[in-house]
Amino acid sequence: MNKFIVGYVRVSVKDNGNSIGNQISLIKDYCNSNNLKLDDIYVDNGISGIDFSREAFLKLKKDIELGLISTVIVKDISRLGRELFLSSYYINEYFKLHNVLLISINNEDTTNRVLVNIHSIMNDYYVKEASLKRRNVAINKTLNHEFIGPYPPFGYDIFYFNGLRTLSINENEASIVKDIFNLNFNGYSLNYIAVYLNNILLDDLKVKNKKTATNTWNNRKVRRILENPVYKGDLVVRKSYKYNYKDKKRKYIRPSDYQIIENVFPSIVDKELFLQVNNRLKKYKNYRKAKEKVMFENKVFCNKCGNYMRCYQKHKNNKLEYYFKCSKCLKSIILKKILVAIDENISNLVADVDKRMVINNCFSKIKCYIESIKDSIREKIRVNDLKLKEAYIKNYSGEITQQDFKKVKKSIDNKKKTLLKMFDNVTNFKMDDIDILYKNSIDKLVKKELVESIYIDEQIIVKYSFH
Repeated sequence: MNKFIVGYVRVSVKDNGNSIGNQISLIKDYCNSNNLKLDDIYVDNGISGIDFSREAFLKLKKDIELGLISTVIVKDISRLGRELFLSSYYINEYFKLHNVLLISINNEDTTNRVLVNIHSIMNDYYVKEASLKRRNVAINKTLNHEFIGPYPPFGYDIFYFNGLRTLSINENEASIVKDIFNLNFNGYSLNYIAVYLNNILLDDLKVKNKKTATNTWNNRKVRRILENPVYKGDLVVRKSYKYNYKDKKRKYIRPSDYQIIENVFPSIVDKELFLQVNNRLKKYKNYRKAKEKVMFENKVFCNKCGNYMRCYQKHKNNKLEYYFKCSKCLKSIILKKILVAIDENISNLVADVDKRMVINNCFSKIKCYIESIKDSIREKIRVNDLKLKEAYIKNYSGEITQQDFKKVKKSIDNKKKTLLKMFDNVTNFKMDDIDILYKNSIDKLVKKELVESIYIDEQIIVKYSFH
C-alpha cells in the first residue's frame, strides 16, 4: 500500500488565510523543489500550540496509526506544538515509533534529540512570555480605568472616550436593572424577579432590546446582576486567573477577594441600595448541596405529604449549616436537630434491644460500607500521588519555583497522612465490640447504616434497618 506525504499547518489566532496560505505555499514549493508528491494538508486554524487536542492534529494522528502516512512536512517544529514535553515526545518518540519522517522546512534537524529539545524549550518559553505580556497588558488597561471585557454588562454599552474603552449607560436596560434592585430590596425573591422579567417584561424587552428577549431570566442571572459592583460604578480589576499559562480553565476569584477601583463608570444604582441588597443576599444565601453528600441525604421525608425533603446548605454566623426542606409543604428542619433526635432514640433502644441481634442484622450492610470507604480512600491516595507527580514535572520544567513545589508537596503529604490514618481506623474497626459500636453511634460509619428513613412532622420519626 502506498503511503501518503502530507503537510501540517497551524496558527494560534484565527486569520483570513494569510498565514495559513503562506505555510501551505511554503510546503508546496518545498515538495516541488524536491520532486515530492503532496497528497494532503492538515489545517488547524486559530488553536494554540500548547493545546494538542486539535481537530486536524488528532485526525493526522489517527491516519498515522492506521499506517496511511510516511512523511509529515511542517514549516518549523513550533507549528507542530509549543508545549515542551509533548512536543519533544512527538518529535523524538511518536513519529519514529510509527516510522514516519518529520520534515521541518526551516532546516531544523528533527533527528537530533538535543536540538529538538532546545527548540522545544524556546517555543515553550515564547508561549510563556506571550501569556505574561497579555496578562500585564490587560491588568495595565484595567488600572487605567479601561473596560477590557468582550461584552458590556447588561445595562451598559461600550463607549470610547479619549482613546479609552469605557462604558456608557443603556437607558432601556438600565431601567430593568433598577427594577431588579428595587424589587429585591422590597423583599421579593430572586425566583419572583426572574418570573416577573420573563412574563411581564418580555413583550417590552422585544421592542427595546432584541438580544435580551431571546434569553430567559433565571435566579442565577438575577443574582449575578445584584452582586456585580459595576452597577454602583466600580471596576473589578480581576475576576479570574490561570495558575499556569498551560491551563485551559480559569480559576475564579471569590467576590470577597476582588480588587475594586471605585467610581470609574457611571452608576445605575446608588451605593447604599447596592450595599443593602447585597447584605440581604448574604444573609439569606442558600443553595442546593450537589458535590458532597450529606448524612441522611435521600432518607428524609415529610410525614405530612410523603414528599422527599431536599438537602440545602446556608451560611449562618460564618458557619456552614445543612437543612432539609419539603418543596410542597415548605417545612424545613436543620440537620443538627435530626442528629440530636437520633442520638436520643438510639440511646433508648440500647436498653431494650438485643445488641447481638442488631449487629447480626446490620453486619453485611456495615461491612460493605466499610469496604466502600476503604476503596474511596485508596482512590484519593492515588489522585494525590498523581498530583505530586505533576508537581515534580512542573518543578523540573521551571513552571513553578522550588518554594512553591515544597508547599504543594507539604500539602499533599499532609492529606495522604490523614487519609492513611482514616484507612487504619476503618480497617481496625471491630464488629465484635458491641458496646463500643453503640457508644460511638454518633459516628457516620454506624449511624448512616443503621438509619433507613426519617419522617419529619411535629416529632421526628426514625425507621432503622433492623426493624
